[in-house]
Amino acid sequence: MKKVFITFSIIFFLICSISFSENTIITDTGYSIYYPDSPYFLENVSSFSLGSVTDPELLFEFGLLLAEKAKKANAHACVIGYSQLLPKEIDLINGHFDETIAPFFSINPFKASQAIEWIINGLTAGGIFPVLSAKYGLNDSLIQNLKYRMIFPAILLESFSGNEQTLKELELAIIEDSGHISYYPNLLKKLDWAWHKQLQDEERLRRELLIASIIRLKKRFTLKDFEVFHTHLSSPITDRSVIFVKDPRIINMNKFSTGYLIHSTEDFMLERIRLICSEIYYARGSINWR
Repeated sequence: MKKVFITFSIIFFLICSISFSENTIITDTGYSIYYPDSPYFLENVSSFSLGSVTDPELLFEFGLLLAEKAKKANAHACVIGYSQLLPKEIDLINGHFDETIAPFFSINPFKASQAIEWIINGLTAGGIFPVLSAKYGLNDSLIQNLKYRMIFPAILLESFSGNEQTLKELELAIIEDSGHISYYPNLLKKLDWAWHKQLQDEERLRRELLIASIIRLKKRFTLKDFEVFHTHLSSPITDRSVIFVKDPRIINMNKFSTGYLIHSTEDFMLERIRLICSEIYYARGSINWR
């Protein structure tokens, strides 16, 4: 009976810890924080795909969209991602892509902070304050890069339990799971303004973000024919372009001559890949895992 109870307790804890999506958190001061779906903010659009986008205007638009969603939820702030980076030894990461890679913007603190800055520019322009979740930990280099850019997000601790001195030294507003603001509550701002222009259609923005996240891995030859792969290549391919889907761990650069990574196999994405392979367009995404 005891073992059954322990097992049930563990399952209950896991369910509670992962049901933190599409939620609004209210602090003990009445400050409201919108927590969108994670790791996919929009269909196939994850933090990892956003971390490869090099177009600041698109990420600004995405920040505005989050601001609009937060305002509809009557929130003052919005969680835009996590305060941790992707581990450097990406090939050693075990687990499903959605859980182990998709939540993180980049392996590189500069690239991650750049994407976060561009998103936050749109978010704050829309009158919403930025929040990062420490669910997976706090990366000092990422925080310092953000501060260098004059970006000072609040930190939602979630399951992270840092020591008091470390949290104080961040000099950022720290919010506990309970909603209590334990450090620097005066840094949480209510931005009393709204974006004055109409936003573009959400579906159109989603498609533009996915197209902008197409990454050229290698191009040795112009190969118009292509094939999509969801797993490792079993043998070298040199007669057609190789298209990998989402997970960089399946990529072996020595097994193909021309290849790309995409985050969706929807028809519009495959059509864009066809045009890229035909050299009508080019891939604009940036590798963010090395």
